[in-house]
Amino acid sequence: MRPLAKVVTATIAVQSIVVMASLLVPVLATILATAAGIPPYLVGYYSALIYGIAAISSFATPDLLRRYGGIRLHQIMLVLTASAMLVLLPALPVGFVVSALVLGIAYGPMNPASTAMLARHTPVSARARIFSLKQTAVPIGGALAGTVTPALAQLLGWRGAVAMTALACVALAFAIQFWRVELDRDEDSAVALRSSFWTPLRLVARQIGLRPIAFASFAFGALQFTFGAVFRPCWRAPAGGSPMPASCSRRHW
Repeated sequence: MRPLAKVVTATIAVQSIVVMASLLVPVLATILATAAGIPPYLVGYYSALIYGIAAISSFATPDLLRRYGGIRLHQIMLVLTASAMLVLLPALPVGFVVSALVLGIAYGPMNPASTAMLARHTPVSARARIFSLKQTAVPIGGALAGTVTPALAQLLGWRGAVAMTALACVALAFAIQFWRVELDRDEDSAVALRSSFWTPLRLVARQIGLRPIAFASFAFGALQFTFGAVFRPCWRAPAGGSPMPASCSRRHW
């Protein structure tokens, strides 16, 4: 397999599973809230905490890439995501807070790290096509969260669904290890920019052309993730019978 194919496969797979994990609580909101003894509407705060922390942790991506390399950084994100899933198992309210914090740390570097890896291996003539392909990871993760997660919850219970998601993250971290030596060997030269934690914000502030793009991206991202967290179908198991999808709306809470 060519290096570009390996990078595309690794980045899409990792992003898909991380996105799936970040949406597990919204999808299983009603049953998880009942188990933890908390109001289901708090799922909105869970998602807000994930993406708020992710916005901050993304600033560290250049230094993390330079220090660890792209594949190793993706493995770290997967391990953090698995840890965020496991802390949900006791069904304690504090576990949801810790889970959101850890998921946010893992989620932040996800897009910039994959973009840096793809930019290094993709010919200029193919970048539009390859980067468009990479963007399918988020809807793939959403589709997995909406289909696989309820099925696992029905078969194994909600704890089984959480545990299997964590196991998938660990398994994927081991799988991409075989490509690490090849794909990470030139990472130091690829990430030559020496930056501080706040360099991305300074770049946006100084470059007039970047400002409208940054504001537009913020607006589009906020709309996308707000819609996904609040209106994504959630799963509940009626007393006896098969699971039924229920819209995460006030009338079901």
